[in-house]
Amino acid sequence: VCEKGGEWVKAIELLSMMEENEQLKETISYNAAISACEKCGEWAKALELISAMVRGKTRTDTITFSAAISACDDRASWSQALHIAEIMQLSGMAVSGYNWGSVISALKKAQFWNRACVMLNEARATWIVHEAACDCSGIATIAAQNMSRGASSEDLRMAAKQDATGSGSQSSTPSRDVVDILALGLGLAAVSKPPGTTTEVVLQNLCAQFRAMKHAQHVTCVSRLDIQTSGVLIAALGAEHSAAAQLAIAQFAGRIVSKEYICLCVGEPLGPSNATGAITTRLQVVQKDVGIQRVTASAAGKEADTSYVVVASFLLHPTGVASTETRAGHVFSLLAVHPHTGRMHQIRAHLASIGRPLVADATYGARTFRFVDWCPRMFLHCRRVQLQDL
Repeated sequence: VCEKGGEWVKAIELLSMMEENEQLKETISYNAAISACEKCGEWAKALELISAMVRGKTRTDTITFSAAISACDDRASWSQALHIAEIMQLSGMAVSGYNWGSVISALKKAQFWNRACVMLNEARATWIVHEAACDCSGIATIAAQNMSRGASSEDLRMAAKQDATGSGSQSSTPSRDVVDILALGLGLAAVSKPPGTTTEVVLQNLCAQFRAMKHAQHVTCVSRLDIQTSGVLIAALGAEHSAAAQLAIAQFAGRIVSKEYICLCVGEPLGPSNATGAITTRLQVVQKDVGIQRVTASAAGKEADTSYVVVASFLLHPTGVASTETRAGHVFSLLAVHPHTGRMHQIRAHLASIGRPLVADATYGARTFRFVDWCPRMFLHCRRVQLQDL
């Protein structure tokens, strides 16, 4: 319970009580306490608990080190995160994309960008070589061959397209379930997610589409879009532990994926065209009811960072005629938004927190503009995503 709530002080107190009562402190107890520290960024306490495990000869495992690395996701603790990852490697443990993502995120915060890039490329090579050794016909083998011969990025894209689509095969998938594939990279697919459809359904249809083309391909979810959000959705072409999935996960976890959304919000003007701004209010997920969560701005929440550029500001008259005139009141602002962290409902909650909620957002929208005839869906679209493939 303390772990889920991030109550690290109480978790450590309970560990002390176990010792006082001569109860055996097992790996699972320590891991829960370390995870509680991780949720609050208490990396120093997490490392103290690992030291206590070593002194008490308590077995450490992947969960132990993974939670500790996540706790070190801070500019002041990047060296500790890197050291833990190196210990995992020396111990023969698999360092996951989430682990390397936390290390890369800490390096990025400390402005060691070049070192973060080196770490990502080294991890990429390790995952490719490991997977190629296990599967001589898969995507990772193609990547390993391309690495050894110095193939161009165009070569990689062509290999990926051939691998994913086959030679002239036609899909028998019903047209309503056909997924629009925007781009293919080696081990990655960028697809168009329509509004009103969940990420899971889109990826299920994509997987069925590949299989219908006689291409037995696993598809792994590495990012999500809200059900009413449309636009670019990235999927890894491989199983969860594949090189493709781990590389994508590392980039998303490391916050080095560039994302751009287009949205329409309502409220007082945010400035003229090309004006920029940033929202860094911390966000907290609150359980409103069974299965219903809402995100609120709170000092007790997790760090969140969103920047935006004003594309245009205008009024919409009852006749539906747009005007570029701006004045205090209900002005509509078309924004290009860049979320630099990946919090739940981040763009929606951040804009609502500054009094500029999205048009037709039933959860965070202004009461007058939650349901409007001229905008039948939430006005949020993922326009561009940029990341590295295998």
